[in-house]
Amino acid sequence: IVAAMRHHEDSAKVQAAACWAACWALGHVAAHDTTNRNLVCEAGGLEVVITAMHRHQEDRVLQTNGCWALVGVAAHNAAFRQRFVEDQGIAAVVSAMKHHKNEGYVQEFGCRMLGHVAVDSAANRSRIAKDGGIGAVLGAMRAHEDDIKVQEYGCWALGSFADDDSNRTIIAENGGIKAVVLAMRAHKERSKLQAYGCRTLGYVATDSTANRTRIGEDAEGGIPAVVGAMLAHSKKSYVQAYGCFALLKLAADHAINRIRIGEEGGIGAVVSAMLTHADESKVQENGCRMLGNTAANNANNRHRIGEEGGVGDGEPQGSHQSAGEWVPDAWARSSRQPSHQASHCRRGRDQYRSVCDDTLWGEVKRRMVRVQDVCPPCRGERARADESRRGGSNRGDSPRNAALPHPPQGPAQGIGGGRFSGSREQEAQRGHHCQAADKA
Repeated sequence: IVAAMRHHEDSAKVQAAACWAACWALGHVAAHDTTNRNLVCEAGGLEVVITAMHRHQEDRVLQTNGCWALVGVAAHNAAFRQRFVEDQGIAAVVSAMKHHKNEGYVQEFGCRMLGHVAVDSAANRSRIAKDGGIGAVLGAMRAHEDDIKVQEYGCWALGSFADDDSNRTIIAENGGIKAVVLAMRAHKERSKLQAYGCRTLGYVATDSTANRTRIGEDAEGGIPAVVGAMLAHSKKSYVQAYGCFALLKLAADHAINRIRIGEEGGIGAVVSAMLTHADESKVQENGCRMLGNTAANNANNRHRIGEEGGVGDGEPQGSHQSAGEWVPDAWARSSRQPSHQASHCRRGRDQYRSVCDDTLWGEVKRRMVRVQDVCPPCRGERARADESRRGGSNRGDSPRNAALPHPPQGPAQGIGGGRFSGSREQEAQRGHHCQAADKA
């Protein structure tokens, strides 16, 4: 393949066909085989592909296949990435993206290659900015808003570029924040895109008050986007780690952002992430740093952290109605309060579900830490209802099948408090009626 490309450098058809073969041979074999990848590079495969892309910039097929071949060979090897840079590969990829703006594959593979080249190399990040790579990626994201792969790898590439002071400014001033937030809003179901978006916003916010302000502004909506990503993908540790990273950077030395993070539910999202992913060191590290930044000089946030369980063993503080019960703030914000106020009773939970909209119910489910079969009010209600039936009927209906009207009074004396002060007969009734609750 390499020999054919060298002997027919002026023929676009030969070059395109050779790159097509290289895509399959290199992309599907070399990308997962270190030996083959080394053979390709030793034979000069990178150089001939880059040369072909420079010679035939208008050939759409060649540019598409060339970008694909470069990703397959060089993207995952630091030495090959450096050779790619030395052979003017960045300029070749940027030129392909600019000449074929409507070609989704060119944009996708171009973003992927530039993003990989920028990782772990400050010199490469500067070179990409100099050759117009940042503008090329932003142009790809604007032209292909519905292409999930372009948006995903565009966010990935911008995050790789943004680990640089000057690049952060370029990204922010050229609409990069808005492009990332729009991508996160449009493709909420894509966990990788959400993680890459959080990563980019975190890097852009690093050491830049102006950028933190831009991201936190309501027009940009960066904070709700990050919190929404964490809530929507609570089981994905990488989303949680990058979400905590973004929030800690946004909260650093920025009083307004700290307020917005608290109001948008960011504290609860971070505490939930730390409880769910207790074994993930990055989640724990970024989560602790985020809570520290958010609490600085903000009494309301310190109170929220306590309420959400951010201090101690994760148990919420300050919102208990009685022993073993907790009412999340989200429930209290419901427009219609249900009659049953038991926070962790299944019956009370179902009543709350009937008055919560989907967004509020999602927050309620996230904050629930314990759910009992029955709560103390329901236990007392069951005992009184059963005692009444026993006094007026000999059928012996099971209390599990009995209708339970809302209790006119509070919990019965002694129930749920750890000791029972009634008669032995009442104690036996209690054990019979609330066996499932006691087990819970």
